[in-house]
Amino acid sequence: MSFTPCVFTGFFRVNTYFVYVIWNANHQRYYIGQTENVGERVRQHKDPQNTFSRYTKRFSGSWELIHKEGFETRRDALAREKALKSGQGRQWLKDSVLSR
Repeated sequence: MSFTPCVFTGFFRVNTYFVYVIWNANHQRYYIGQTENVGERVRQHKDPQNTFSRYTKRFSGSWELIHKEGFETRRDALAREKALKSGQGRQWLKDSVLSR
């Protein structure tokens, strides 16, 4: 879980949903997804026996977590995932995340 400071109250709120981006350097490919448990989900992408992640299994080599964002609701996470998969979102990824 990730904790984000709440600007208005100073208390911490728990982010329970995440949008993540993983990168395969061998094939210069990235994958965008959302989950409640980033560590477990990335492990599934890396596990050749796991069948939950068909797209990433098509490319040999390791997938590494390069970006994640936390959200309070699944709805918000799904909206951000959809935005990142749009043309503008892909461009933002290239300019802000993949260029590092």
